[in-house]
Amino acid sequence: GRFFAVELIPLAALLGYTDIVLEGVDEHDPVRTMGRSKDKTGDLLRIIVAMRTGMRIHGAVPDVRFETPTDIGNELFAKIKAVKEANPNAKVLTYNGAVHNMTEPFKKGTKISLGQFGETDAHDWSYAPKARELWGDRYGAIDLLNGNRELPDSHFKFMQQKAKNGTITRFSHGIDEKTYVFK
Repeated sequence: GRFFAVELIPLAALLGYTDIVLEGVDEHDPVRTMGRSKDKTGDLLRIIVAMRTGMRIHGAVPDVRFETPTDIGNELFAKIKAVKEANPNAKVLTYNGAVHNMTEPFKKGTKISLGQFGETDAHDWSYAPKARELWGDRYGAIDLLNGNRELPDSHFKFMQQKAKNGTITRFSHGIDEKTYVFK
């Protein structure tokens, strides 16, 4: 996330991106943002760098008591769509978890337990199919992946295992989706 902040946000601004949607950020309540953050320094860094580059900042926090990954994906898509509707010329960059932008989501019926809150269908976590339907090939997904972070079994864990130490390995998958593994 910090690499995204210091390297990719400035590059995106140079490429003409005007807006950024940040998962977990409540632009109207910075105390709430920091209180719920798992990476306070990273969140603060992303906000500050976006501000310094002149990007308009939009937060994506579902307005529900117990968020599910589906709620987060839906909120991300709603924010991106609202930004584009308010300004059709906006170029939007998002920062969110990799499962929310999967252009080929998990198979429908992939049930994941939410513990005492029931279960969810992992297929519904990604907003990318709706974004591709709405914006076509103007929507693309790039994932940055820590090659040493512990992950559950998934195609991302497979990419981690296939990546070489001391390098950045690029994988192409899904529909116009790239993942860069830093190992």
